[in-house]
Amino acid sequence: MKIAIDMDNTLIDELGSTKRPGIEYFLETISQKNELHLLTNSTKARALEIMKYNDLRKYFVDVIAREDYDPEGKGIYKDLRKYDFDILIDDDPEEIQIIGVGATASNSVYPQTRTSCAGLRSARSAYASHASLRHIVQWRSLLRKSLLPTAQRRIHPGR
Repeated sequence: MKIAIDMDNTLIDELGSTKRPGIEYFLETISQKNELHLLTNSTKARALEIMKYNDLRKYFVDVIAREDYDPEGKGIYKDLRKYDFDILIDDDPEEIQIIGVGATASNSVYPQTRTSCAGLRSARSAYASHASLRHIVQWRSLLRKSLLPTAQRRIHPGR
């Protein structure tokens, strides 16, 4: 699965100097079975510098920065469809709302497909272990509704 992850206020603080608690464990867990892409409103130079400083670059296949998706500086929102991403993890509800059907202000993950996703269940556990990212997405309902196979939902109906 191709997962786009925002940088500022999602992976790190707004200054780029401090990683969110537990973020490396989270990235390590989801990167094992998924392809991670950094999708940020920052410039590419700033993003690469922050990723290097915080030793997070190793988790991402590539870095897509503001000048990549909005070269003329028109204020264009991130769009998963342009890059064929399956999920966006972002702290900004406005970035999610632009995608359309299926996205809500309270969920910052938008699955463009309804396929099962091995590995995201363990990512949910990693994700739940640190409070700073809990507001980003409601993993339990998302997994139950769209990502866990039907048989697995029957085995673990309370999840």
